[in-house]
Amino acid sequence: MLRKGEAETEREALRRELWRALVDRVFAQTRMSETSKDIFLRLVEEEAPVAALAAEYMTTPNAIYRLKNRMTAKIREAWLAAAGPDGDLADALEALAKELV
Repeated sequence: MLRKGEAETEREALRRELWRALVDRVFAQTRMSETSKDIFLRLVEEEAPVAALAAEYMTTPNAIYRLKNRMTAKIREAWLAAAGPDGDLADALEALAKELV
């Protein structure tokens, strides 16, 4: 049996795995560029400043915000489709695993 701290760590690892699977799935389905994926991940996971990303990738802050909003909505849709009506993390991982096989 897992102790509380171990269970939380395992649950967090599952969340990260699910997050990455959802991001990969959504970006593959939308045929977004690797650059867009890099920008999105740096913005969301690393909390990189929008202005810095816009300058680095020679785009506008507005384009960065639009990318984030569009992809967040698509990831939310993918989560709801995978997790089912009760939003179960295990069900979502199982559904995504079946798709990847």
